[in-house]
Amino acid sequence: MKTDGTMTPDEMMKLSRDYVLEHEGITILSWDDVIENGREWDDSIDYDGYGYKICDISGGGEVPFTGLLYELDHDGDLMWYGYYEDGLEVREEVKFWGSGEVWEYHGFRGYYEWRADGNIRVAKVRNEDDLYLHIAKNGKITRLTWAGIHGLHSGYYDLN
Repeated sequence: MKTDGTMTPDEMMKLSRDYVLEHEGITILSWDDVIENGREWDDSIDYDGYGYKICDISGGGEVPFTGLLYELDHDGDLMWYGYYEDGLEVREEVKFWGSGEVWEYHGFRGYYEWRADGNIRVAKVRNEDDLYLHIAKNGKITRLTWAGIHGLHSGYYDLN
């Protein structure tokens, strides 16, 4: 890291989508595997009455969902998938850009968000202080809490 708090180009490259997926042992399922082995989020899937668990509501009750769940966009492209057990996320959740490239990985190997070009935007990798690192396009690092990350997604913050 440079003395001004920015990452070097080499440090940025080691957090790029291609580098992380190759070197961190993260396996991303193919769209075909997800659709073949998972269940699409549709009108028969919803949160329980407390907004806590994902449930199958097709039978009129709330049966906590177990398995691979995914969602498609209006064009039929995969938007995300995640693994659930008894209605709770238990493994990783993966989100995709419209191009099919991975946008976000949230799992036991860390939390990463990449820009459409594959460069890192947000990372949290095994740190004890529960802070996330937002990395601007110029490599400038800003430390954020989970609420701050949601602020980025909601447009409250513009950190580039």
